[in-house]
Amino acid sequence: MTYFLLRRTFGFIATLIAVSIVVFAVMNVLPGDPALTILGMDASNLRDLRRRCPASRAHVVRPALEPVGGGDVADPYYGGPQGFDVNYDQLSAACEGWLDRIAAGSVVRPPVE
Repeated sequence: MTYFLLRRTFGFIATLIAVSIVVFAVMNVLPGDPALTILGMDASNLRDLRRRCPASRAHVVRPALEPVGGGDVADPYYGGPQGFDVNYDQLSAACEGWLDRIAAGSVVRPPVE
């Protein structure tokens, strides 16, 4: 039993190191920025994200519902049984809009305010 646990532990550690090296290599070899857009779910979340973001990168923090007119994503826990449906509908529509923007190559542009 001890041999089995040691073998599994060392296998896990070796896998973790290998994956870390591959991810590090890919992130440093491929051109571009890993975070083209950071989505905030509500005004409070956006404010916190923008506060932590360097001024030169502030344009990457965007409202999640921007493609569908903006606003806050509904909190499903306070919306009763249908709250999760509202949340799902909002985010599904927004995701389609974000995918359209990604396909058009317009995600990295700063938002017009």
